[in-house]
Amino acid sequence: MRRTLAAATGLAVTGALMTTPASAAPSAMVPCTVTTASATAANHFSSHLEATKPIKRTDNLSGRGVLNLPIRFYSDWFVNPDAGWNTQGFGGYLVAGDVLYDFTYWVQSPAEVPKDSRLIRIGGGWTGFRALVSSRPLGSDAVPGERHYGLHSDGTLYRWVVRYVNDKPVWSRNGIFSGFGAVKTMALFSRTATYDTLLVTTRGGALYTVRVPHSQPTTPIVKKVRAATWQGFETLVASRCGRSGTLLLGIDKETRSGYLYAVGHANGTATVIQSLGKVPGTFEYPFDFRLANSAVDEPLFGE
Repeated sequence: MRRTLAAATGLAVTGALMTTPASAAPSAMVPCTVTTASATAANHFSSHLEATKPIKRTDNLSGRGVLNLPIRFYSDWFVNPDAGWNTQGFGGYLVAGDVLYDFTYWVQSPAEVPKDSRLIRIGGGWTGFRALVSSRPLGSDAVPGERHYGLHSDGTLYRWVVRYVNDKPVWSRNGIFSGFGAVKTMALFSRTATYDTLLVTTRGGALYTVRVPHSQPTTPIVKKVRAATWQGFETLVASRCGRSGTLLLGIDKETRSGYLYAVGHANGTATVIQSLGKVPGTFEYPFDFRLANSAVDEPLFGE
């Protein structure tokens, strides 16, 4: 299993899940990592997980008294660890009530009340939506563009592209795809020059990849990865690991537990998935979502 995983993902698996940084010497090995953000109505936290054996977890309070809105869900969020003036910035999209917002805040160090923040109202009409996934440029990503995928409770998947006017995001609808009524949760799995891929679970426990080409009109390409056993996760968070592998975190909100998986480059039911075990500690807060480092994280390439 370990040799198969290494061949499929380009990872070296030697007790811990390791990869060689592009800027490091070939012998320099570091653990693959994934970071998730958690939130109450006002406070934001982060959990940084390293795929060592045993799994290493580091929790931080990112900001205190951040926001007080009737939040329903978050998209993927991003952190800029060096936002200038000795600050780090956090930001992303969230839905509160019927309205989508773009929210950014800055702190001089973690666990502080934000020194500054910016809340931009994007628009209403979000009552029927239950999930939002963001595909945005990261550290080494030369691919332009920002795309977002919203899942409506009627089973429709919407795509928007974003352009910035006077430093404010303007959303334009760029695709409507039906047939996703069985989806329970979804996460970004790939971002390339020609397509995005979502990783989704169904209420029946199946695991699928959903490739959405950037061209328009288009039809998503859906492939089954596993037929059962994935129904327990309310949240999926993915991080790139190696040339084409993924470190995947699944969070079960009912038991407040998290589990890590090493996933080979997706190839339908032939995809290699290795369980790395249960994450220490609990995930007890109302919201969990991906937190990516906009400066150094590589774009996802799970399929």
